[in-house]
Amino acid sequence: MAESEAAAAGPRRGAWIVRPVLRLCEASALGAAVALLFGMAVVLADILTRRLVASPLTGVNDLVQLAVVATACLAFPLAFARGSHVAVEFLTDRLPAPLRRGLARLVAVAEAALLLLLLLYGWRQFESRLAMGDVSPTLGLPIALYWLPYLFGVALSVPAALLALRAGPADAASDARP
Repeated sequence: MAESEAAAAGPRRGAWIVRPVLRLCEASALGAAVALLFGMAVVLADILTRRLVASPLTGVNDLVQLAVVATACLAFPLAFARGSHVAVEFLTDRLPAPLRRGLARLVAVAEAALLLLLLLYGWRQFESRLAMGDVSPTLGLPIALYWLPYLFGVALSVPAALLALRAGPADAASDARP
């Protein structure tokens, strides 16, 4: 009887929030891939212009730095959502399952707290750079522009990390599938 009631209830409770967060994390990771390709294209174009016309492109460092920041920061949320970041499990694997689940939840809360602190720090730096009008050395891009992917990635990583409170990363990912 309990199984039929669970089946009749439909998707797991809270799936309405898990799916959009996972989709946004996946879109962010796609943005990271595009940023990586952009950075690679800029470096390749610079190499080609150096070889073919003996002249480097202007602003390669500015653009590649922006691409690297965007690549790293936009990839964070999906790693948190899927629990695919590097973990050392040889000690926790020996713990009983209830203790392991409790530890995973404690880690999720600690991750979210740290991410919130990083977000607060980043926001303050962003405001400071915006107020000072800092620009990149070669192209004159606003330095605040470099903080945008950081802020977005860290902000999205907070709910992604908290998905582990609801269920394990594998359960959260399975909720997102139709």
